[in-house]
Amino acid sequence: MGSNISLDFSTQKYKESKITSFSLRAIGDSKEVHQFNSTTNVSSKSYDGFNENNQSAKQGSWKFLVDSENCKIPDLDPFDDKIKDLLILHPEPYKCDDSDFITYIQNDTLFLNLTKKARQHVSYCRFKPIYFNGITGKASEPFIYFIDIEDEFLKVECFDHFGDLVVENFHINFKPKIPKLYEADDRSKFDKGNNKNDTANSTKNNMNSKRQSVADRKMDFAITDRLNIMLIMIDSTSRINSLRYFTNTRRYLTETLGAVEMLGYNKLADNTMVNMVPFLTGEFDKNLTCLKSHEGVDNCSFIWQKYSQNGYLTHFGEDMTFAGTFHYTLNGFKEQPTDYYDRPFYYHNEKSSDGVADTCFHGKSSSESLYQRMYDLAYNLRNQRYFSLNIHSRNTHTYLEGLADMDNLTLDTISKLYENNLLNNTFMAIFGDHGLRFGEVRQTFVGQLEERLPMLFLYLPEWFRNKYSDHMTNLKTNTRRLTTHFDMFYTLLDLLNLDKKGPVKRGISLFREIPRDRTCEDAYIDQHWCTCNYHLTVMDNDTVKNTLSNILIEHLNSLLENYDKETKCSNLTLVSVVSSVAVTSKSGQDKGHRIVIKTEPGNGVFESTLRYQSSSGSFQVKGDVSRLSKYGDNSKCVKGKTLRKICFCI
Repeated sequence: MGSNISLDFSTQKYKESKITSFSLRAIGDSKEVHQFNSTTNVSSKSYDGFNENNQSAKQGSWKFLVDSENCKIPDLDPFDDKIKDLLILHPEPYKCDDSDFITYIQNDTLFLNLTKKARQHVSYCRFKPIYFNGITGKASEPFIYFIDIEDEFLKVECFDHFGDLVVENFHINFKPKIPKLYEADDRSKFDKGNNKNDTANSTKNNMNSKRQSVADRKMDFAITDRLNIMLIMIDSTSRINSLRYFTNTRRYLTETLGAVEMLGYNKLADNTMVNMVPFLTGEFDKNLTCLKSHEGVDNCSFIWQKYSQNGYLTHFGEDMTFAGTFHYTLNGFKEQPTDYYDRPFYYHNEKSSDGVADTCFHGKSSSESLYQRMYDLAYNLRNQRYFSLNIHSRNTHTYLEGLADMDNLTLDTISKLYENNLLNNTFMAIFGDHGLRFGEVRQTFVGQLEERLPMLFLYLPEWFRNKYSDHMTNLKTNTRRLTTHFDMFYTLLDLLNLDKKGPVKRGISLFREIPRDRTCEDAYIDQHWCTCNYHLTVMDNDTVKNTLSNILIEHLNSLLENYDKETKCSNLTLVSVVSSVAVTSKSGQDKGHRIVIKTEPGNGVFESTLRYQSSSGSFQVKGDVSRLSKYGDNSKCVKGKTLRKICFCI
């Protein structure tokens, strides 16, 4: 297959070897009124770090992130006085204990690290290959110093003189692969919609029979300016929280790489899956019957398949498999979806751990392993085209300050990619799916807004920016326009051929100018998630509050009744009204109330936007309901994104 090359980061020089890894360790207030208009005293500063006097903040002229007649998104202070006491401003860095990480891979050979102290207790080791279907293969012969390997994922078990297991290590070994190519006939799936279940059997059989290597046929679609795609999604990461805990990476992205930040990036739905589906398919999850199949989500058309059709090698890595994007409330993939698919590695790494919520696994954080894998692919595929999707969840899903542990780790990775010329032909997006969805900060106005505004940075190489200057002008203009995950889907489609303007359904490529007067309705953002035109007025009328809270309780219980045929969930009762505000659009035509209530059992805190229906003269819950409190194992008896956040298991 030829020799793979990797880097020794201690010297930043090429080494003629097949080492394929590197180490990164060196490396609500209910009494508050919020009415925003042209004279509102909102943030006009760009915050950088935890300087309590904001001495490093740069003065700016913007009071709004997006400022148009139809959409004004306020630029809030991430260290607002009302939430400052809820923040851990200087979190202690978390470091994994790597004392038991005693094996490494070089030149398709697995070695014992003789310098490790834990090595003294080891008599011999074996390894087992890990396969896609979740099983491990036959154990290798015992080895003392090294052994040759051929597999991609390895579980290494080391034993003492008594034959007792003392150490477990897990490895990803880069293996060259041949890119697969779908026939042109199958590209029509993207034009005809995303549901393949209507013709599932015939389509799937055709895909399997028509899939062939690039070497078997001449590609007539080659475009020399096509870029690699590197997507780094950091779960529950808002733009506002990145200003608190992601400062080093932000500075490097903007000052060194010249990356563009999308300031009006508005989420579309509640959690990871329902936001990533629009990003990856261009459609809402509720409209995709292929997601509802008990046989898995294989019959859906994802954006990486479009790249596979065009000769790209594809990769999907996600560091928290028990709550994976397509596995937590869906049935996952029954066949390997991408050329490089890391779920088997993370599944076994998690399975052997003491706790499902751990961050460290056998000497490495899950994000360190994912970044290492991403770098290995970028380096070893530097002469090929690739699409890489990387989802980091463990560090950031539960705590705002968890992002601080991702800061230098991310900075170290992207800086080494850049310094070693591995971003010269790469489009890189670093983004969140949404902000943190629960906790004390989330129950404030700042938290309410930041949960709806995920982070998004876009990097393109300098030669591309110069050659396609008109597209870059549009991209920069769009930084202060209302944008969504749908727009990112069409941006990824656009990158396959910038000269071809294809049909669009719900989004606009960020390389095309977004209309300045775009509304949430235009962008398919439900009012409950819309951050435009925040005119909020506290409602102190107890009668109104009680009426609205009862409407919401009835709605929640009706959802349980409709979904819960086996009556596994307890009915909810009202404990208190946390807050109630009137929500009015700038035009005054769209009126509603956003109410937050506390329920029992389980001390659930729920937020919903109720709209006034003139036809019935009453308020109704429209769109999604947010849960602002953690529910842990309270809903483990049910499955499904709606039930999970509402149900309290009996």
